[in-house]
Amino acid sequence: MMVTSIQANDYAKGSTEASMLIKDKMEDLKNMNPPTSGTDTVGTATRIWTVTDINSNLRQLNVSVTWHDHEGRQRTNSMTSYKASR
Repeated sequence: MMVTSIQANDYAKGSTEASMLIKDKMEDLKNMNPPTSGTDTVGTATRIWTVTDINSNLRQLNVSVTWHDHEGRQRTNSMTSYKASR
């Protein structure tokens, strides 16, 4: 039972950190004009973001964060949002 609890806590910690990294980058992208795709590394996590023109008035913003848990398994969280083109 204790091992399961430790694993759950580890996943929750990584997932929460990834969510904050996603939120921060999404805010950056929404404030950029025009937003651009890219990648970076924050601590041990890799963050990738893409900007796709849906049409002349709309862009799709995707941000994903990948990290490895304490057992070395790769984990990923992601978010998609949209921004009106100006």
